[in-house]
Amino acid sequence: MNRITITKKNLNDFESMIPRELHEAVAAEKVSAIGMKFSGMEAGAAVWTDNPGDDYGTLLSLFVPPEFRGLDVGHCLLQEAIFDMGAAKKAGITFKYEDEGQRRTLTPFFNSFGFRTDVFETPLGRITLKEASDRIESTFGKVEQLGEAIKRLGGDDQRIASEYITSLYGAESRLYFSSKPDSFIIIDKGKAKGVLLFSEEEETVLSLDYAFSKSPKHLAGLLKYAIMSLSENYAPETKVEMLLTTPEGMNLFKGLFGEANDIVRIARCRQSFKTY
Repeated sequence: MNRITITKKNLNDFESMIPRELHEAVAAEKVSAIGMKFSGMEAGAAVWTDNPGDDYGTLLSLFVPPEFRGLDVGHCLLQEAIFDMGAAKKAGITFKYEDEGQRRTLTPFFNSFGFRTDVFETPLGRITLKEASDRIESTFGKVEQLGEAIKRLGGDDQRIASEYITSLYGAESRLYFSSKPDSFIIIDKGKAKGVLLFSEEEETVLSLDYAFSKSPKHLAGLLKYAIMSLSENYAPETKVEMLLTTPEGMNLFKGLFGEANDIVRIARCRQSFKTY
């Protein structure tokens, strides 16, 4: 008889179903994670966080291989996350994903659980490290470190950045501090003035997940320094993807690298447990 079983410990067998940037957080139990087996075979995994201090929890990842879809595995995974958020007395749960290709099947899936889904389009900047480095050097000359202000995250800087980025994007952003490659921060007199948080989507793709500074000069300096620094550790053909969700980000990318010609659809889902 076909059976769905839940695994909450020793998730090594489900590693391929969990985004690489979450592996360390899952192993250290900084987040909640489960795997599900269908008739003894690995059939899906989900990762979430209750975001201490926030009203809403966040579903960080949910994946079911195509051969196990339509067998209620995804529903069981999401139900476990919802139950856990309810036990943590959260007001609800949120999730964000690219509404592209096969992922468009996620929108009716989440709607069936009562999620409110908002979809918006945003430019996506794509450039290789080699192209970015050449453009930066030809435009600005050799990029020098901005005094002692630009630092890779670590020690007390990590705490300062965590508090800063959490105030902007929510507590789940702290998970990126354990991701590779290192991220960058400007700190002045013990206060964060800007941050860039990168994650490694694949061995050949880096994703700029968070970029913020009230100063366009600081943001440009951070990005220039980060690109040059990453070029020392990653192959020249490594791609960097940047979601350009703000006018500042679009203007910065256009000024440094030209127009972003790709558009992606991003879906944001939210469900309040009070109405579920």
